[in-house]
Amino acid sequence: MLLKTPFSLKRGNKALTLNNGRRLSKRLFSCNAIYNPQVRIKREGQPETLNYRVFFEDASGKKISPWHDVPLHLGNGVFNFIVEIPRESSAKMEVATVELHTPIKQDTKKGKLRYYP
Repeated sequence: MLLKTPFSLKRGNKALTLNNGRRLSKRLFSCNAIYNPQVRIKREGQPETLNYRVFFEDASGKKISPWHDVPLHLGNGVFNFIVEIPRESSAKMEVATVELHTPIKQDTKKGKLRYYP
């Protein structure tokens, strides 16, 4: 059976329950949004068009690759995490692996923009 999430969390519960029945303490997990001024995003084109791209820039304004130039580990258990799926949107976004600086763009199939059902 395939499930959308690898764990479940019940209100008031102090543990995560994995789908295999194992329980993990919530104290092991922490997720925070941290502003990182060394990496900025730059949007080019209109959203939901074939030429729309989201680029990443360093502090000097130089375009960088989210795959190759943004470090995973920041230290003290802090990691960079780049999300390519926009919140509250049905546009299917992906990293453009064959383009310079690997920007994020909307996925296409047979020349048409793709959307989640």
